[in-house]
Amino acid sequence: MDKEIREQKETEAAKPDTQKSAAGAAAGKGRSLKPVIWICAAVVVLLAVVFAVTRSGAKPAGGKNPEQAVAEETMEIGSGEDRETFEIPFAGLVLKYPKEWQDQVTVTENEDGSLAFSADGALLFTLYSDDAHQTLGTVTGEKNTVISVQFAEIDPNDAAKAAMQEDINVILLHLAKDYDFAVGTAVLPEDDAAFPITTSVTTLYYPAKWQDQVTVDVSEEKVSFSAGGTPLFDLVFTDCDGYLLGTYGKTPIYIVEYEVSDDTHAAMQAGVNVILKHLMEDEQFVMRA
Repeated sequence: MDKEIREQKETEAAKPDTQKSAAGAAAGKGRSLKPVIWICAAVVVLLAVVFAVTRSGAKPAGGKNPEQAVAEETMEIGSGEDRETFEIPFAGLVLKYPKEWQDQVTVTENEDGSLAFSADGALLFTLYSDDAHQTLGTVTGEKNTVISVQFAEIDPNDAAKAAMQEDINVILLHLAKDYDFAVGTAVLPEDDAAFPITTSVTTLYYPAKWQDQVTVDVSEEKVSFSAGGTPLFDLVFTDCDGYLLGTYGKTPIYIVEYEVSDDTHAAMQAGVNVILKHLMEDEQFVMRA
C-alpha cells in the first residue's frame, strides 16, 4: 500500500502544472505587449488611437482586450511618418497630410482661421488653433499654438472617409517630428500685463486680468485687496504679524493673507507673485533672506 501511494505521488509530481504554465504564458504575453506599445508607437500615435476609439465608440473586435487592440492598431498606423505627404499652412505652422488624399480631400480655411477637411461634400473634421474643442496638443515656442479638433459624424461603412478621418494621426506624427509638440495638453501663454498701483512706498504692479474684479484700497500704511467684499490679502508697510516679503529702502513690506475657499479668489491671491516679481526688479527692494 505504501509503495502504491509513493508511486502515485511521484506520478502526480511528474505531471506539468498546467495552471501555472498557463499563468506564466499569460504573464509573459503581458510583459511582451508593453514594449511593443513603447517601441512601435510614439505617444502621439497612441493618443491619436485613443481619440479614434473614443470618437467611434467602437469596441475592440475579436474579443481582444483593449490594451492588445490599441497595440495592434498602433502598429498598423505606426508607419504614418514614412508616408508621402503634402503641406498645408495653418496658424503659422505647416501641417502634413497624406498625399494619397490630396485629390480627394478638400481643405478649406474658414473665416475664423480654422481648417475644414471634407470629401465629396461631407465634412471629415475641423482643426482649430484654440483650446475650445478636443485638444490635440500645443506647439510650444516663442508663441504657443494650441491645436484642437472637432470630428464630424461619417458613415461608419464608408471605409475611405473613415481612413481619411483617421489620418489625422499623420498630422500629429509630423507635428511631433517638426515642432516642440506637447501632446494632449493646452499650454496657454501667461498674461504678463499688469496695472500700476501708486502707494506711499513705491508703485506696485498687479495682474491686469483682475483689474475689474479686485478692489484695491490704498492707505498710508497698507494696500488692501478684496473681491466682492471678500478680503484677499493686505500689503502692510509697518511691523505686523504678517509674513515679511522684504524691505523697500528702510520700509518693511509684509503680506497678510486671508483664507478663501473659491478657486478664483485663490488665483487672485496668487497675483501677489506678480507684485513681488516687479518689486525684485527694483534695486531698492531687498527680498527677505
